Amino acid sequence: MAGIHNVNFWAIAAPDDMPENERDGALTASAMPQMADLVEEKANESDVRFIWQPPVMRDPAISIGEQIRLGARCSSDVSIRVEPNGNVLPPRGPYVSAGNILREDWQTIWHHESFIAYRTRVERPTRCDECPDLAICAVDCPRKTKGWSQG
Repeated sequence: MAGIHNVNFWAIAAPDDMPENERDGALTASAMPQMADLVEEKANESDVRFIWQPPVMRDPAISIGEQIRLGARCSSDVSIRVEPNGNVLPPRGPYVSAGNILREDWQTIWHHESFIAYRTRVERPTRCDECPDLAICAVDCPRKTKGWSQG
């Protein structure tokens, strides 16, 4: 791809048991590895560096278009999201503030249970025999909703 060297990918994903009308076109959990394999293959063929953003849990309370406009929670697994009010969200998991960067020191935020749980998942092996060796699996299995960004 001329002039394009880095590409970010993210998906809106739904649990396999979510009714089709609520999924509204979102990928199912079981389809995530196959789609990830295709995306990684095409990125490699195009000779671009790709970064997976954590999948986002489908929210049937809003339209799929609105959810796409909201975008991913963060740009990679080595970033955080800071809300305008200072609340800090880890890259994956429930939409729960780990603290407030405007009112708390970083050590307090870093030791919040959501970041401890996240670091524990990062440190354990995530490869399985069921999927190809996918970059998206580096932190969490893309088929398991606990590793998706929720909200």
